[in-house]
Amino acid sequence: MRATRAPVSSSVMLQMYMKPIYLLFSLLLLNTNSFATEFAVGQIWEYETRANEIGSRLVIVQIDTVKEENIIHISVDGLKIKNESTPGEFGKDISHMPISQEALTNSITKLIGMVDILPDYNEGYAIWREAYDSGKGGVFSITVAECVEFIEQTINQ
Repeated sequence: MRATRAPVSSSVMLQMYMKPIYLLFSLLLLNTNSFATEFAVGQIWEYETRANEIGSRLVIVQIDTVKEENIIHISVDGLKIKNESTPGEFGKDISHMPISQEALTNSITKLIGMVDILPDYNEGYAIWREAYDSGKGGVFSITVAECVEFIEQTINQ
C-alpha cells in the first residue's frame, strides 16, 4: 500500500520556498563589509565600541522617517558607563538612543542576527518623541561609541 500526502496549502508552500531564500539573504548580509543596507527593526549589530566595552551590541528598536530622513532608534547593551554618584557600579545599557542613519552606518561592523523580543525602549522613546515634536529633542549624528561617551560625561557633570 502506498502512502499518500495530505494536500499542502499555498501559504505553507510559499513559506517552504521563502525560508531558504530568507536564510541565504541573511547570510549574505552577515558577511558583507559594505553597509548600503536596509536597516530593520529587530536587527542585532556589532559596532565599533569604546575600548572597555568589547562585546557590546545594539538592537534596532524602531525606525521613524521624518522629512525624508530615517531616524534609527537603538538600544545598546554590554556597556560600562561610569556614574560618579554610585562608585564601583556601572550602567550596563541604554534602552533608547535616537541616531541618524548615516551615524549608525558609520558605527556598525557586523550584523549578527535578529531578536524575537525587542528590549523595553518605549518609555525613553515616548519622552524623546514629546521633546522632538516640541522642538526640544534631537538625533545623534555621531558614532554610537561617541554617543555612549557623551552620555557618560553628561551623567557625571
